[in-house]
Amino acid sequence: MGTVAAGALVVGTSLLVVFALATQALDYQLESSLNELENSNEPPPSMRFTKVQNIQEAVVEITITDRGEDIGCAGTCQLRLVSGGAPPAVGDFTATFTLQGANDEVDTVTITNHGSYLYTTTPTLTLLAIGISATTAPIFTFDVQTIVYANVKNVGVTNIDTSEAWVTVNGSKVFQFDDLLNFEGGPGAQLPINSTDPFPTMYPGEVFTIQHITGGSFAKERITLVSAGVIAASDI
Repeated sequence: MGTVAAGALVVGTSLLVVFALATQALDYQLESSLNELENSNEPPPSMRFTKVQNIQEAVVEITITDRGEDIGCAGTCQLRLVSGGAPPAVGDFTATFTLQGANDEVDTVTITNHGSYLYTTTPTLTLLAIGISATTAPIFTFDVQTIVYANVKNVGVTNIDTSEAWVTVNGSKVFQFDDLLNFEGGPGAQLPINSTDPFPTMYPGEVFTIQHITGGSFAKERITLVSAGVIAASDI
């Protein structure tokens, strides 16, 4: 009798384990099914480019070759591009700079408007600090490339995860959407922007600005944004 009882106990325990595993599997299947149903009921994202712009021969980088000494600025310290080494300024480019140390030398430079110098012989242009006094004037050099700016709007009712959306320009290299949002300084007067802070989520109705420095001086022709299999595209 003891052997039969022990055997029955083993069988009963095994059946309970099997039942528990089966119940757990059903729970997982039910949870997975509910998630699938929830996802299927969520509308796909919808976005639209509202403004796209090529800025050719734009100033994208400034190098400080001499920080100067004893610099004094009348208000904000400003940089402009001039022709022939003296004012007046040429084009729309603007930048500001800050001072540091006991010698009042240049600290950081921020581009506030990249400008466009497509129809200008850029080697004739010089970066000049406007309206300053200095024992030693600062010296700057600059680099120009084409920039693509694009305003894109979430016109749907679904949030867009910017880390899971992708941008192509001329169908070549693929960029993560949020990588083109987190730019320093921003496009200034070229296009309005929300902020220079990272944006992990694009909520319905929001407009984000993409900035893509192309690495060359040629204009681009088409920009595409893909999110959850949905595509928005625009000629530039």
